[in-house]
Amino acid sequence: MGKVMFTLKIFAFLLVLASCATQEKDKSKSQPQVTTKYREYVTIDKIGPARVLSHPPDGQLITRIPASTRVEILGKRDCRTGIATQTWYKIKVDSKTGWISQYVTTGNIIKEPLDGGPTVIERAPYADDPLGR
Repeated sequence: MGKVMFTLKIFAFLLVLASCATQEKDKSKSQPQVTTKYREYVTIDKIGPARVLSHPPDGQLITRIPASTRVEILGKRDCRTGIATQTWYKIKVDSKTGWISQYVTTGNIIKEPLDGGPTVIERAPYADDPLGR
């Protein structure tokens, strides 16, 4: 019975890791070709600095970002932990690349068109509902 429980725990852990690892959305590869291209940004909204990790959801601490700092999104990854889904943003800070959780941002994605058009602000996925409904 002990081996079965241990095996089930390992299997559940690997499912969580696989769910997170396979869902990265690299903007340069996954976006359909459209006429308007955007740079996407998020703003850190937290009392105290936000943690930048080597990988989501539990990587090593790379650095911290002060509140109200705006950072460019290089990629996105949805991680499912149990019944909750959390979006992580790949960013670059001081020549270091890492990941921040959606929960340390304002919940808005700022899209600035490269052609000089109007800026668009979208609500991030799961910003208001961590269960992803």
